[in-house]
Amino acid sequence: MRSSILTDTFRRTHHYLRVSLTERCNFRCQYCMPESGVALTPQENLLSVEETKQLLSLFSSLGVTKVRFTGGEPLLQTRIAEMVDFTRRECHITDIGITTNGVLLPRYMDALVESGLTRVNISIDTLQQDKFKYITRRNGLASVLKAIEAAKVYANEKRIQLKLNCVMMRGFNTDEVADFALLAKESPIEVRFIEYMPFSENSWEKEKVFTFMECLDTIEQTLNTKLHFTAGEKDGVAKLFRADGFQGKVGFISTMTTPFCGSCSRLRLTADGKLLNCLFDQEEVNLLEVLRHSTAAERDANLTAAIARSVRNKKKSLRGRMNPDTPLDTLWRDGDQTKGRPMVRIGG
Repeated sequence: MRSSILTDTFRRTHHYLRVSLTERCNFRCQYCMPESGVALTPQENLLSVEETKQLLSLFSSLGVTKVRFTGGEPLLQTRIAEMVDFTRRECHITDIGITTNGVLLPRYMDALVESGLTRVNISIDTLQQDKFKYITRRNGLASVLKAIEAAKVYANEKRIQLKLNCVMMRGFNTDEVADFALLAKESPIEVRFIEYMPFSENSWEKEKVFTFMECLDTIEQTLNTKLHFTAGEKDGVAKLFRADGFQGKVGFISTMTTPFCGSCSRLRLTADGKLLNCLFDQEEVNLLEVLRHSTAAERDANLTAAIARSVRNKKKSLRGRMNPDTPLDTLWRDGDQTKGRPMVRIGG
């Protein structure tokens, strides 16, 4: 079976591909981008739309059944609806998502859903204007809230699955945990709290990590309710809970305290054509180079070999540095989080 190419040495099969469509973003979120910004890759060194389509076709033939478009901000790629339509029609993939900051979403929402989009994740880390401007280094809270309301219409009609992603940072937004959880009370959406993760020059400190257990306890105590664990997707990364009377769910992505590496099914394709087998991977495989330097006759075979090499080299846990018993205090060596790519150049 060709899908065996996407199975690593720990018997994890990778059917989920996250595709970054651009390194550009209209926000400057502090946990995603260094304060000084990033040097954007020259356009000629990025995947074109047609090259991305070629790779999508190949990955689907190898066994990928789920695709999520990310960035930067993927809606800055004006051909995004075309990409969704191609993924559905030509690759025969019906599980198609997008992760966005939401600012441009109302402009594209109808076209995206008509093209086959089934999942929308909107990133929002605070419901307060002053904090929003601080963390994103931009105005825009009103626009994001408008996007959430627009997406809710489709979620209520069960045409899409809507999730809100909130990165929790101790001392910044932990006082808003209950407010975020309440967003799942009246609508069938999933509010997901994400532990603060280290990326290149994002000022990560272990003291800023607000753990999922702390978050869960805060919600239960503040709302005086019990969160009941509920089964999520087979290979989902979030631990899902539901409170009595809630239409939606609350989820926790606990990368730092309880990594979910054992069930990982994800591969990441960056906007500049690098394949990463882990969010924290530093051993990139350059698919763009293989794509452009192969003849038409040998292209798919060469790309398949490169993809197989990346999957085969995947570590058991985060970059091979961690195991489930590693204490939080020793997860990262001093300065380790300054290596590799900033989040904006990986693609969520």
